Amino acid sequence: MINQINKLIDINLLLLLALERNSMTLNDFKDDQGNKLQGAKILADIMLQKELIRPTPEEEFGYELTAFGKHIVETGGWLEYLNQQKEMENQTTLSDEFKSLKSKPKKPNLELIVAGLILIFLCLLIASCI
Repeated sequence: MINQINKLIDINLLLLLALERNSMTLNDFKDDQGNKLQGAKILADIMLQKELIRPTPEEEFGYELTAFGKHIVETGGWLEYLNQQKEMENQTTLSDEFKSLKSKPKKPNLELIVAGLILIFLCLLIASCI
């Protein structure tokens, strides 16, 4: 469902960029088949929330691209933007994990310590017998 919404956002951002004045009404929103989008108001509300579009003062149900929305379309579209955000999040997560591994104090290996003490004891025992 979310993937479908993201695809519709991508499609309608591209459509907005292609139109004169980068604006359109709810009736102009399209689905992935190029048909009038049922539920265009819901999609417009989602796009408004993400600050990709804003209402136009001239038309009651008109919307235009924001500067952010235009930037998104011109740099590869909404789906590309989401992929870039996901990659940045993954890199941040890996970086955080690496930092936490570096900062953890290393525990002494108890088995090695015991083995070392046994060796020292045996060496002292052998040396005292000679």
